[in-house]
Amino acid sequence: MNRPMMKASTIVMAIGAALTIFGLPIPGLSVIGIIIFVIGAVARFLNF
Repeated sequence: MNRPMMKASTIVMAIGAALTIFGLPIPGLSVIGIIIFVIGAVARFLNF
């Protein structure tokens, strides 16, 4: 299945990275971003 659409794990990782970067001034938000990024990375590793 080679679709032009991005994988869900890639989108999750992008959201997590964005939350980490933009959430740096707000304590807690960057932590949530890191957690989301890790979930996306694990999903990508499992080829989900």
